[in-house]
Amino acid sequence: MKNRAAAGRIGKGHLAVKPLDDLLHDAEAEAGAALRTRKLPYDLMKDFEPTGLIATQPFFIVARKTMPANTLKKLIAWLRANGDKANEGNSGVSSPSHVSGILFQQAVGVPLTMVPYRGAGDSTAALLAGQIDVMLNTPALSVRR
Repeated sequence: MKNRAAAGRIGKGHLAVKPLDDLLHDAEAEAGAALRTRKLPYDLMKDFEPTGLIATQPFFIVARKTMPANTLKKLIAWLRANGDKANEGNSGVSSPSHVSGILFQQAVGVPLTMVPYRGAGDSTAALLAGQIDVMLNTPALSVRR
């Protein structure tokens, strides 16, 4: 195994050309890179092969307390009607909540303004303060609030 001083897109670009044995690679980070970067030096679906699923993480869709919608169906209708001014907080760029938020937006067909924070604590505090409209959060962080 050769040690290269590269990570992220550059490192994965090297691996796409000459894969190494016994290498673990972070598919979650790659999903984030693929969603936010138009041109990568590799094709995530063609140049890499999944070796297994390690874990899954459920997320709750949570909204500010003053949100007029109190069901998922009503929330989606509200977002569609107010998408130009609605925002969605997350716990940082390429974080699981960010990637899940992008997938949620694609599923409902409404692009929202993404507001990244420096972690789930900060984004949860912003939601509780009414500074953001919605966010995808883990059950552990959502239920306690």
